[in-house]
Amino acid sequence: AIQQKMITCGPMFLVSEICTQGMQVTGMERGQACFVGSAISGYVTGFAAALSEYRKVLQSQRVPNPRGGTNWSYTDILRGSRGLGGMYGIARRLNGAGVRNGIFDSTFFGMQHVYQQKGLSPTESYGLAAATAVLMGYSLDMAVKQQMVVPPQKSPKSILSLIQDLYKGPSLVSSFVRAHRGINPKIVEFTINYSAIGFSSVYIVYMINYAFSRLE
Repeated sequence: AIQQKMITCGPMFLVSEICTQGMQVTGMERGQACFVGSAISGYVTGFAAALSEYRKVLQSQRVPNPRGGTNWSYTDILRGSRGLGGMYGIARRLNGAGVRNGIFDSTFFGMQHVYQQKGLSPTESYGLAAATAVLMGYSLDMAVKQQMVVPPQKSPKSILSLIQDLYKGPSLVSSFVRAHRGINPKIVEFTINYSAIGFSSVYIVYMINYAFSRLE
């Protein structure tokens, strides 16, 4: 879990800003660049961390290892995914994690820019953007988690098929409610975490500017 967080959350803001500025170089306005650049950076970081996430899920859900027990190493995962079908299944999981993170980062950074342009403080804009991103990507996150529970020797369903399964039901409203069961604690968690980041960012930027002013 720590490995996954370090790979995704550690460079999240830096890589997003690099990709956003790259989009601005092509002529995009800042708002558009935030959405597009963060989608690219989110996909890259999500794809890179997917194997760590997969190992974490296999162990936390106590999925049986072919060697016996429930401890999984990266070697076990790669060994279990031998063959064309197994490698295709791993690629599906990596791609699913990348798409999920791409949507989350795009929504978060894009909407944070929108909210800040409307006059919200960094604390408010970060928290509200995080809540928006969780709501937008929750179904996809559930689908990716279902892919991750499947052992490496088996190929999981596609993301589209899993999302369709989530929304099966007698009515759209009941299907939506069932598909988003458990979203409230996650919204609260992410809102608090990212509000704290937004609050601290003001002081971090101030200290950086102060340090540079002292060097001049």
